[in-house]
Amino acid sequence: MKIAPRSFCLLGAVAVFWASAMASPATTKEFHYTVAANAIVTLTNPSGVVRIAPGNPGNVNVTATLHSQQLQVDATQHGNSIELVTHAPANNAPGPEQVDYVLEVPSDGSLSVTDDDGRIDLSGFRGTATLQGDSVEISAEDIQGAQLRIRTLTGGVKLNNVRQAEIDVVSVSGPVEMKQVSGDHVNVNTASGRIAYTGDFAGGGSYSLETNDSEIVVNLPVGAAADVSARSLRGAVENEGTPLTGPAHLTGSPDLGTAKVVLRSVSGTIRVKKQ
Repeated sequence: MKIAPRSFCLLGAVAVFWASAMASPATTKEFHYTVAANAIVTLTNPSGVVRIAPGNPGNVNVTATLHSQQLQVDATQHGNSIELVTHAPANNAPGPEQVDYVLEVPSDGSLSVTDDDGRIDLSGFRGTATLQGDSVEISAEDIQGAQLRIRTLTGGVKLNNVRQAEIDVVSVSGPVEMKQVSGDHVNVNTASGRIAYTGDFAGGGSYSLETNDSEIVVNLPVGAAADVSARSLRGAVENEGTPLTGPAHLTGSPDLGTAKVVLRSVSGTIRVKKQ
């Protein structure tokens, strides 16, 4: 009978170990904190789904689902600040690096979430939030009075029913879609990502939607109080399908508190439509 060399046996044992680790079920950890008003919560995560919902005043609750035994979550509290960090194995061992989080944070708090690959969902929040990542998809809905700062490279951004907010979105190639979004200051800038806005620019305010070489599409209801200035240096500007020459200026209804809307593109088409 032929006996396998010791090195082969060791390699086989390592392979079996990693296969077992990768196939192991996800584990869940919970963290609970007591905080004062205006708590600060920071999360840094390489990959995963992060869902953020308003919690009870004075409490921050965190549920982390780890999809590999090689991952760990460091959670620390310093006064009114809470920091969460996902650590991947230092030896670059194979296996998923995904950790999914559910954060329940008082709605008047301050958030900073970095999730490079995955998804960030924010709802019912009215504090200050910075949401960012490389290919992460970011959505925010049913929000009033918040300050949102969003940064992505290739990930898309969706904002739905975000009212009376201050919004600053920057993306390299990710598309930005906004429905029923309004605020005192709304700025969106992409290099090659499409920008789409559907809504009425309610309550006045200033809006700046800019892209380098992609299109901007704005859908307005009849009678929307918006003063729209649109210009594309090398692209077309269309109002209800009608091409316009030179800078387009579409006046709204001053007596309704007109919003100032600036649409700019270098080589993309700008389309203004009525709903």
